[in-house]
Amino acid sequence: MSKAQTRFSLAVLALACALCACGSSQAQVQTFAPPAAPVTAISNDDYQALLRKYVADHGKVDYGRWKDDAADVRALDSYLSTLTHATPETRPDLFKTPTDKLSYWINLYNAVVLREIIRRWPLDSVTDVTVNGASYVKNGKGFFYDLELLVGGKPMNLHDIENKILRAQFNDARIHFAINCGSSSCAVLPKDAFDPSKLEAQLDGATAQFVNDGKDVVVDDAKKQVVLSRLFDWYADDFIVFAKQRANLKEAGVVDFVLIYAADPLAARLRDAKAKGYKVVFLDYDWNVNKQ
Repeated sequence: MSKAQTRFSLAVLALACALCACGSSQAQVQTFAPPAAPVTAISNDDYQALLRKYVADHGKVDYGRWKDDAADVRALDSYLSTLTHATPETRPDLFKTPTDKLSYWINLYNAVVLREIIRRWPLDSVTDVTVNGASYVKNGKGFFYDLELLVGGKPMNLHDIENKILRAQFNDARIHFAINCGSSSCAVLPKDAFDPSKLEAQLDGATAQFVNDGKDVVVDDAKKQVVLSRLFDWYADDFIVFAKQRANLKEAGVVDFVLIYAADPLAARLRDAKAKGYKVVFLDYDWNVNKQ
């Protein structure tokens, strides 16, 4: 082996070692202090007041103004303190129904996203967040995988909440329009917290809003295409299973899910496009922060 080849091999080995070291770095674990008083019920009132103060009707968030208000940042921390210590696992007495649990996990996910963006504000995109060298391996890995928090004493990240709990345990495709990842292509962040007493209506409403917003479901007759949000590509199986169950279909596709929530004239155009065999294509995802 020549000296040049030796130097090259050593450089490759050094790079490999560096990548291994980065990959083994510990995730950043966020903890919230225990609630000041014993938790006797899960109240979303203060959190909802924050949403109504800082979230616009179109779902955009005034992160800068929120960060500048120390009292409101503490209020969000207090809410997360309650949720991360009084969980369906540690306090089953507070979560007697599936809707209690589902509302809890949706609110926790959304509140964590808000807090972590506020913590790093100003931020252009959640994909810009890095925790260690391994955060660069996958788009969004830093924010969704490497940022962890203790929930009921267990480390958990946003990916875990979405996929290991929300999707795996509740099997409801409408979840994808209830959780908000802090990006422009996400479903609109609502100004109301999710409430067990009206969760069904809230999930249907969030889904219908997304389907009929004029940008995430489009029929392009010129190109003979149905253009959909990338969410319908990433989670196609979830939407197909839901469509089969809700519409009592033996065979279904993502357009069948959309048709459940589409209002006319969109619904009529979708039925026509489906009958004519239009191709389904998916939009690029906009990861820019959903800021005002």
